[in-house]
Amino acid sequence: MKIESSLPFYIRIIIGVLGIVLLIGVTFWGSIGYISANDAQNMYNDLNKTVQSISGPLDIFKNNFFLSTLMIIPFIGIFLAMVIAYNTGQAFAAISIVKYGSNLGGKLFLLTMFFPHFWFEYISYGFAAVQSLIFVYSIIKALKIKKYEVLLTELLITVIIIGMVAALLLIGAIIEYNLIT
Repeated sequence: MKIESSLPFYIRIIIGVLGIVLLIGVTFWGSIGYISANDAQNMYNDLNKTVQSISGPLDIFKNNFFLSTLMIIPFIGIFLAMVIAYNTGQAFAAISIVKYGSNLGGKLFLLTMFFPHFWFEYISYGFAAVQSLIFVYSIIKALKIKKYEVLLTELLITVIIIGMVAALLLIGAIIEYNLIT
């Protein structure tokens, strides 16, 4: 029995890279976007509470893994990923407004790209969000050609991607925790 996938591996990689680039772009867009001083202060306070509640890398991992599981949901995952990415950018804007008095969020975001945990997280998020789209494509393809084995293959691939995302996010969380403590 031949296992049939909805897309070749190399196409998945290309789409995954495009997903990463899209999420980085949306985050950057959020980081240079307008945020009022009051909203910036409120967001900054919320971020501080979150950071103070972190007692180890597993706290970072749980938060990031939860976000990635939202991103992998078929039909809505890609849209949730863009909202999460934009809000992450807004957090960079809020930090810079409160700390430096002006929106340097774009610069702050670009600086984070030099840290390895950034890449572990964005690779994970990009591939999770793209898998949401690929799964939808597979559903449509399976219905069209009446070959439902494609869905089983895609479900298996989704489980593998969830495992990959979990591993990358755990490594990223350990690195991030060591940087912030």
